[in-house]
Amino acid sequence: MYYSAYNKLFWGFIFVFININLGPIDVFPNFIGFFLICAGVTTLVSQHQAFEKAKVPALLLGILSFKDVFKGQPQSFVDTSMLSQNMLWIIYDEIAFITLIYLVFSVSRAIHLLAKERGLEELSERAENRFRAYLITSLVLGFTTPFLLNVSKDWQAGYFILAIIALIVAFFIMGLMRRARNELGNDTEDYGVGR
Repeated sequence: MYYSAYNKLFWGFIFVFININLGPIDVFPNFIGFFLICAGVTTLVSQHQAFEKAKVPALLLGILSFKDVFKGQPQSFVDTSMLSQNMLWIIYDEIAFITLIYLVFSVSRAIHLLAKERGLEELSERAENRFRAYLITSLVLGFTTPFLLNVSKDWQAGYFILAIIALIVAFFIMGLMRRARNELGNDTEDYGVGR
């Protein structure tokens, strides 16, 4: 039961963090990923109550990300001609950005607490460190993105390197879900932890 729930978290984060578009079609739609995460944490609440904090953000992001299906793909990375018309989308995206950080925090924190209570210190520490890395790279990317329009090509190359680092950190988060699946998902007995 828990193995399957952690597997949903793993695949959910793959859908959320990997964006591959074939024309207007998103191969890994985010809303599927968020609903998988929501289903996973709903099951995991019975393993540890800390997973409860991830249910609402996952559901909210699942609903918010439906707009990506209908929102057209940008014509150019630095196209500002539609900026005033898209201001609501920008605000919408920022709310989703903050909610995603909170979702990753909630899941990572729950894994950290559960692993610590079970005496799995390495997994507990890994959950904490990977969230910190995710938070730092996300915030740096979030704060630098608006300035891309006004910087030279050299700085944009630096941003590209930062984006690659953020992608690697996202893979670390997915790896954390896989590790949690393997270490916490094979419960054959009820530990009574986190209730």
